[in-house]
Amino acid sequence: MTDSEHQDPKKFSAKQREDLGDARLVLETAVHNLRAATSQTIDPAEAIAALQTALTMTEQTITTLRRVHQALA
Repeated sequence: MTDSEHQDPKKFSAKQREDLGDARLVLETAVHNLRAATSQTIDPAEAIAALQTALTMTEQTITTLRRVHQALA
């Protein structure tokens, strides 16, 4: 076995853990907005706004995940 086979996998830095925690919260909020958008009692204009907000939040989360992933590569 080579030394590279015995190395620990890369660990998240404190900043990366913080970023991932923030991304999780943003994604949970996006899910909340999606649930609100599909509610029977929501106004159609509010549903559209909730969907747009959820989309923006999801895009932010994807950007964070890509940044952390690239840093580990």
